[in-house]
Amino acid sequence: MLSHGRKFSNSLVLAAALWAASIRIAAAQSKIAVIIINAINLVKLAAGLVWMIALVVFGWGIVRLIAAAGNQEEIKKAKGIIWWGVIGMFVLASIVGLIVFFQRDIGIGGGGIIIPPQF
Repeated sequence: MLSHGRKFSNSLVLAAALWAASIRIAAAQSKIAVIIINAINLVKLAAGLVWMIALVVFGWGIVRLIAAAGNQEEIKKAKGIIWWGVIGMFVLASIVGLIVFFQRDIGIGGGGIIIPPQF
């Protein structure tokens, strides 16, 4: 009878230790979740800023192309700026498209659905 009571008390101690460990793990997981959500929000902010920079670069290339007015060297430089703006917008649109594909079609969740820029 005495050994049965000892097994019960050992089980009780083990259960209490596992419960305490689970609370610590849950707290650590919630901290990690907060860090991940903040990182996702930071990436979203950075993507929006980079999108705007690419759009400004494209617009600046158009302005320089118009201002070149027959100067072939300046026209060549302006076309280079325009192409870099187009390439930047294409890369960002591709990244956003891949993220939306993974979130909607494959079901990989994240910090919310990325909304592509609307014009």
